[in-house]
Amino acid sequence: MVVSWKDAKSEEPLALAVGNFDGVHAGHQALIKKALEFSKRLGIAAGVVTFHPHPMKFFNRGGNIILTPTEEKRRLIKLYGINRIFLLKFDENLSIMGPEEFVAKVLVERLQCKALVVGENFRFGKDRSGDVSLLKTLSNRYNFEFFAYPAVMEKGIPVSSTRIRRVIREGNIKLAWKLLKRPYRIIGKVVKGKGRGKMLGFPTANIEPDNEIVPKNGVYMAFADLGNRLMKAVVNIGTKPTFGSEEVTVEAHIIGLDENLYGKKVALYFVDRLRDEKKFGSVDKLVDAIIRDVELARESLQWESFFVGLE
Repeated sequence: MVVSWKDAKSEEPLALAVGNFDGVHAGHQALIKKALEFSKRLGIAAGVVTFHPHPMKFFNRGGNIILTPTEEKRRLIKLYGINRIFLLKFDENLSIMGPEEFVAKVLVERLQCKALVVGENFRFGKDRSGDVSLLKTLSNRYNFEFFAYPAVMEKGIPVSSTRIRRVIREGNIKLAWKLLKRPYRIIGKVVKGKGRGKMLGFPTANIEPDNEIVPKNGVYMAFADLGNRLMKAVVNIGTKPTFGSEEVTVEAHIIGLDENLYGKKVALYFVDRLRDEKKFGSVDKLVDAIIRDVELARESLQWESFFVGLE
């Protein structure tokens, strides 16, 4: 539940990790791990403070930028060991709050912060005027421990939400997996499509993603999470140029599935990119390509590597 900062309250002292946590990527996971270390050493609970909407959304910057919808963000933070999650409403009042006021009134008074972890580039408060140097000073003033976590690097480049957005939009699913330390997942409701996949012998689930970021148009191998089981899938993202369509859709052929999924939520974990979307000279050539895609996915998708990626 999203709450105003005035309604956020902890009944117990906390070790807090604070940030936007969009993607809950490798860097965010490091913050969570450090908060859990503080909580164990100090004998207190750990929590995460994050914001909704994303501040860039509030200031109308960036368009479609969100990697993880709110409930997905909450699910992932819990997956990495935190149950106390404070999702603060980022509104006019919070946007103009000075950095020391945020620390004193929100973190210390409302949330009983006894230890604080942020990324080394964390900025906060009105006009983003607060930084880790100020937090170090305030930690002494308000009597809490403080740690600024250095950027997590991958091949010499910092892991960041901005970088992950870019590589997903480029279709670089394997690199996104490394940066997230898990496969990128989109989730959405299955809606009625035009039935072309079924007509070709490869029925598809037409998914309306909750995510704002979807991979570049093309054909992908993925695992489909149907809620009660995981199945191998081939996913087409694009306009279906062979049929002259212009609407971008996300369609998953779930290998071996023979049931109606309309109205249900399906999650897709993207494992690898097979090829670009292309216009074929005939429907028969399209079918031949789909057959090759399905066989490659059936043979290449390995359950063991998938579950290792989720550790």
